[in-house]
Amino acid sequence: MARPGQKRNRTMAALAQEAAGQQEEEAFNASVTGIQVDLGDEEEEDEGDEADDGMVQGKKSGQALPIAVLPDDFDGEPEDGATYLALANRANESLPFYKRVDVPDHLRPAVGPVAPPSPPTGRHPALPRESWEVLFAVHFAGYRAHLEASWPEETLPYPSEYPPLPSAGEMIPWLEFINGVGGEDDMVLDEEEAINEAPPAPVPREPRISVLQRLNSTTSVRVLKHLNRATKTALQRLEEEDLDDDPFPPAHARWAFALLAKLDRHLPGDDTAVLRDFARTLAAAAAWRWGAAVKRGQLTAVPVKVGFYGQGGEEGAPVLGEMNGPGRVGYAVGARWKVVRDGRARSEATPRPETKEAGHEDGLDECLARCWMCAHAIVAGWAQWDLVDDFADAFRGVPRE
Repeated sequence: MARPGQKRNRTMAALAQEAAGQQEEEAFNASVTGIQVDLGDEEEEDEGDEADDGMVQGKKSGQALPIAVLPDDFDGEPEDGATYLALANRANESLPFYKRVDVPDHLRPAVGPVAPPSPPTGRHPALPRESWEVLFAVHFAGYRAHLEASWPEETLPYPSEYPPLPSAGEMIPWLEFINGVGGEDDMVLDEEEAINEAPPAPVPREPRISVLQRLNSTTSVRVLKHLNRATKTALQRLEEEDLDDDPFPPAHARWAFALLAKLDRHLPGDDTAVLRDFARTLAAAAAWRWGAAVKRGQLTAVPVKVGFYGQGGEEGAPVLGEMNGPGRVGYAVGARWKVVRDGRARSEATPRPETKEAGHEDGLDECLARCWMCAHAIVAGWAQWDLVDDFADAFRGVPRE
């Protein structure tokens, strides 16, 4: 319990100490020349004079500590808190609004290699154009109707130079028959000729009407199955050995197309499955042939006239190939044939389509044409339209150029 008068004595001592401190502060401020202190709580400064810049020198809202008002040329050392805050504000105003600092090299995130440009989208250039698919279906139907109307009623004589037809289930004899191996037309060499001369290459046998007349629907499907298996085997061998060959040679294509043209329009499910598998094999062969051409640099753009494959530009101006995407020029299937055809005089006789005179060289264009004609004959002849999507899927991941 406080003694009597102790509280009053403490209050008087505190007041005396506060008065002494105030007198010391006023004496110090008076000793600093050219420095004015803005205490920020004087009532008479609420209505201060206007400065030259239009700002009012007076009380600053929210100011808790006194800040000295320094002249512009003041460069002394701060001796109290007010001067220090004034110098700090001056230095703060000279700083930029923001500053960029580079990240040190050891703190930078690891950056991988630059990603290659995205491949062009859209239809693969090795696929036939959609307009061709529609027109081919119409032309194939008309060709089959013409073949049926003009088919001989009587059986024509069997070619004397052809050997007897093999049994329907024998694959190797049928492939030898188609490829021209065996038969009475083979040349017989004596011992000396056999040593000094190489045997002549076999000449493939053509699918003549006199031969096709002797094949019923079941046998025709079996022969198509043999050609399908031969194409698969050749494709597997080419992929494993990395050879530059044709998985679907011209003789096989001619026999396949001829058999498809004469085959019954209504087939049982098992026979239709054989045709569907053959069509997918042909799409795989076309994809492999295109990939091999890209690998060996065989995709050569050919100048074609305006209008070919939807090309634009000035009339008569040559353009290159078919557009594979925005600003991209690539390979156009069949462009070489069109150049040769357009360069031929109208008075000249039209050569056979598969001859060199017609522009054919048994290269990439020819292989793709053989594959797509037979594959789309299956699509159009037996309404297997869903196979078109399978053809496009066969080219997923296959380079465009």
